[in-house]
Order: sequence, then C-alpha cells, then structure tokens
Amino acid sequence: MKKVFPEKYEGAWYLFLVVIFTPALIVSMEASELTVAETYNYSLGYIANHTFVWLGYLLYLPVGTIACLLPNDAVGLMVFVKMFFGDFAVYLFWVFIITTYQPFYRRNAIPGE
Repeated sequence: MKKVFPEKYEGAWYLFLVVIFTPALIVSMEASELTVAETYNYSLGYIANHTFVWLGYLLYLPVGTIACLLPNDAVGLMVFVKMFFGDFAVYLFWVFIITTYQPFYRRNAIPGE
C-alpha cells in the first residue's frame, strides 16, 4: 500500500492556490470580455508585471487556462477591495484564498479509513 504524506499534499495545495489559482481568479475578473488568446496574452502581461518576466512565461498557460474556465462575474468584489486597499488588494486576495481547505481535507482522520 502506498504511503500518503498529508503534509506534501497540503503544501502542494497551498502552492497551487498562491501561484496559479489566485492570479487566474484576478485575470478572469479583469479580462472578462477577451477571447482565449487575448486572455493568455493578458495573463502573461499580468504575471510579468507583478513578478519576473521569466515567471510570466512559465505560468501564463496554466493561469490563462484556469482564468478561461472561471466565471468572471465576481469583478464587483475586486472593485470594492481595490477601492479601499489599492494595489495591495492582490495580496489580500492571496491571504483570503489561502485560508481555504484542500479537497478531501480530513486532518483528524485515522490512516487507512
């Protein structure tokens, strides 16, 4: 039987949330009227503008793909957060999203159940 390491699973989940899902959520809200190709270009520019250019080239495909799949009607939430916190709102979204539990979360479960 393969041994499960919940710490690695939890770490991978939080890394996915911070690196891919949160930028995809913000890109999906800001690029609501764009086509798929334009969304990929926008995600590349967004990531390269907030981090390094090489990181933008590395992450724009998964971020753009998830941004195309996410609904874009939550833009009102981003507008209100940006009104009060400005560009710091991006980091507040990371803090908000990282507080979610990963799928199949059972911290007190007995192994093998």
